[in-house]
Amino acid sequence: YQRRVHGPLPELLVYQWSLLRVLWVGLTCVLGFGVNFSFFLGVGQTSPLTMNLLGHLKTILVFIGGFALFGDSLGGQKVVGILITLFGLGLYSNAKVAETRPKPVELRPKPIETRKAASQP
Repeated sequence: YQRRVHGPLPELLVYQWSLLRVLWVGLTCVLGFGVNFSFFLGVGQTSPLTMNLLGHLKTILVFIGGFALFGDSLGGQKVVGILITLFGLGLYSNAKVAETRPKPVELRPKPIETRKAASQP
């Protein structure tokens, strides 16, 4: 009687590992850690909403990277989603910049004091 294990574990156990493949997996781990750590640092400096929008930007970069590097298809739905997301990111960025821009100071001319008013105590 032989027990069968289902899922990716049996395939992983018989996978032919080479030094190059181990390096690629290691690089992927380091890059994944870097992304997560940068988000951890970013939450303390920005708002959760900003971090959420950066997550959407990361997803767009994954789609574009898959298309450029691996020839994945970019269907019409993905392209429309990317464009809507970029438009929303642009609106949010514009609102944040306008929020941090210093307010213009209104300069009012000083009233002219007469000698009589200036000499009275």
